[in-house]
Amino acid sequence: MNQKNKSFDCVDMKNKIQAELFSEYLKRKKEFPSYADFINATAATDPVILKFRKGLAKKKPHILTKRFARESKVV
Repeated sequence: MNQKNKSFDCVDMKNKIQAELFSEYLKRKKEFPSYADFINATAATDPVILKFRKGLAKKKPHILTKRFARESKVV
């Protein structure tokens, strides 16, 4: 079986993105009570994430998700 060479390293890309986000957080630290609040606020204004979330909302829940919610008395 032949493997295709990747044109990028997924782990390296993830690490760079996380470093950029954390660097921005450190610059704006006084605006947010925690890093999690910063991430949530950033996600709430990011057009790509908003589009992704909107697409998820249109999909039907998986059968196991429904079962879990029912058994957990969430629904």
